[in-house]
Amino acid sequence: MNPAGQYILRLAEMPPGNHSFKYLIDRSFFNLFESSDIDECRINLDVNLQKFEDMILIGFIFEGTARKNCDRCNDMLDVSLKGKEKIIIKYGAASETTGSDEVIFLPVLHNDFDISKYIFDYMNLALPVSRVHPEGKCNRDVVKKLKELSGTKKGSDASGKIDPRWKDLLNLAIKKN
Repeated sequence: MNPAGQYILRLAEMPPGNHSFKYLIDRSFFNLFESSDIDECRINLDVNLQKFEDMILIGFIFEGTARKNCDRCNDMLDVSLKGKEKIIIKYGAASETTGSDEVIFLPVLHNDFDISKYIFDYMNLALPVSRVHPEGKCNRDVVKKLKELSGTKKGSDASGKIDPRWKDLLNLAIKKN
């Protein structure tokens, strides 16, 4: 079976009502895509689908961890991922009055819907922008070296001499409201 096939919902085969799907998302899922910011992970995903005659509501609830490199010391770090998203599928032609990214229009005879792209996007967007260990938990040797290397004033070199191109900027007054 195609590994991506488990993320294709067979809409035509589903009777109206509630349907639930559970997935364990790991490295094999993200390997289905060319580029991902997530490699090692263990994320539980619940997909809840409500099918009506004229539309379908799909809810995604996920929680787990991904292993990433710390932005400060580059050691491995477990990053918590948690999210709740939804999409609405309507049958027919797209309407100009609907200005929502949550609403997707499908042709009336469309039988299948692949949710893997949405899962991929939601989980990558759930990653925190800054991924660092809590204060004091970073690799001490790396933090020590960073402090050594960043001990100079901005605009100066290692000897402390200020680059003349930036010297005039020190005289600018910054107004605070």
